[in-house]
Amino acid sequence: MKKRCFSVLMLLLLCLALVLPAAAADAHPPRVVDDGGWFTQTEFDDLTAKLDALSEELDFDLVVVTTDYDLGDGDASYADEYFDQNNYGMNGNDGMLLLIYPTDGAPGAFISTSGKGVKVYPSNDEEVGSKFSAAIRPTLNDFDAYSASLAFADTAKELVKDYHFIPVYFYFIAIALGAILAFAIPLNYYRSQLKTVRSQAAAGDYIRKDSFKLTQQRDIFLYHTVTRTERPKDNDNSGSRTSSTGNSHGGGRV
Repeated sequence: MKKRCFSVLMLLLLCLALVLPAAAADAHPPRVVDDGGWFTQTEFDDLTAKLDALSEELDFDLVVVTTDYDLGDGDASYADEYFDQNNYGMNGNDGMLLLIYPTDGAPGAFISTSGKGVKVYPSNDEEVGSKFSAAIRPTLNDFDAYSASLAFADTAKELVKDYHFIPVYFYFIAIALGAILAFAIPLNYYRSQLKTVRSQAAAGDYIRKDSFKLTQQRDIFLYHTVTRTERPKDNDNSGSRTSSTGNSHGGGRV
């Protein structure tokens, strides 16, 4: 009886171990939210698979959200709040969200970045914004949101991979080097005290005391130095903006 109970318990634990990873994977919010109805079911499935794979590969969330109403100047706030309120972001909040919405003309698009994404695409960075625009706009202007979203994913992958984040192990290496230097510098000092004869850094010890007598002195003006400091310019390109949750976001309209 005890052996049977033990076997049943082990079987339950095994099933639990298999179910928990799947449940954890399902807990992540969907990376494609088509509230605006811009995608066919096949496009939705393919885009979801692509964003899921890239997000895991980059350890960086890539998300596409569509809506069916014109956001106007509220697109930045909508994208930032949607990212935060739906708990997107790898490692806490690292990620990038493309928001697509209708306007009177060509569809509107806004990219919100968070965490490491703010470094990849700071707020209103024209250079990065132009790269996304060049990739997304040709197809989005033709109302092809699917192709535009694929272009967004590919461009984001390229930019994230090109950006050199400082890996975590670098900090451990820096700490180790600091500890070695902290030990080596005092050791070198004490070793230097063991030398009874060594060269002097200054010439004072090589001059006979009171052998040099100054009979005349005067000040001679040789040159002057002018230092100029540029006055800071006021601008709003601070690199990030803050959402209602207190999270910092970058990105811009593309």
